[in-house]
Amino acid sequence: MKTIELKRTPSNELSYTMVLQSIETPYKVWADPDRVKRFNKFFGPGIVAEVLKINSEQRLVGLRLTTTTKGEPASADVAQASSSSPETGNAASSDADF
Repeated sequence: MKTIELKRTPSNELSYTMVLQSIETPYKVWADPDRVKRFNKFFGPGIVAEVLKINSEQRLVGLRLTTTTKGEPASADVAQASSSSPETGNAASSDADF
């Protein structure tokens, strides 16, 4: 684990991001929709999991867990998360192999 980031979203939810260096496992494995569903189920109700590509050169992946009272994060929260870092993205990123 490289870093842990704790933030409050614009809709006053708690966001916890663990940044890991993933030398052996490609980003596309982390971001597989079935795997993300398993993260959601594992961390329980009221938590939404997202996988973020933090830095492809350093092979850094973020697992963001966000509390939610409605079952899904507010769209403003997701938009802010996606724009918080130029390297951050989702499975549709052009560097999907990494």
